Amino acid sequence: MQNTREFIIETLLQTLEEMPYSKISVKEIVSRCGINRNTFYYYFNGLPDLIETAARELFSQTLDAHFSYDSPMEFLTPLVEYCMAYKKALLHIYHSASREAVLLSMSKLNGDLAERYVEKVIAETSLHLNERDRIILCRFYKCALTGVMLDWLDAKMSYDLLSAAERLCDLLAGSSRRAFLKGAESSE
Repeated sequence: MQNTREFIIETLLQTLEEMPYSKISVKEIVSRCGINRNTFYYYFNGLPDLIETAARELFSQTLDAHFSYDSPMEFLTPLVEYCMAYKKALLHIYHSASREAVLLSMSKLNGDLAERYVEKVIAETSLHLNERDRIILCRFYKCALTGVMLDWLDAKMSYDLLSAAERLCDLLAGSSRRAFLKGAESSE
């Protein structure tokens, strides 16, 4: 059975499939959920908090289930598939009046993703990177992922991101490993 918090998140996503973010209110969400405002505010501080929470949980669940250093496509594939399932919702959020908040959340989530990626690589390879190189690699991956996602959203998700990402992984094969090895060498 779905708990109230999850039901509110799912209701928001369904509502965003039907209408732009700017037309949605807490009143709309609680009405569709059949709950009162106090229940909504027990779980969330407002709509921006609800959206950020939904995105953060999606990333976290996807990473926990599919994350692999060997193949970034293992976590990217379910993430993109989820995004495509809620295409209208994501585009409504992205093109909303609160775009700055969306970009900030996206940057934060991609920063978390990049940090988890770097930490996983370090743990799996037993490499020792100094803090400066670790931070630089985290920022690079955060910016790269954010840039790719922004381009995809700006193109209204019209191109096959999975195909493009897979080809990019092929083109850049080994470059990540070299960056980590070079960082480990300079840490010695």
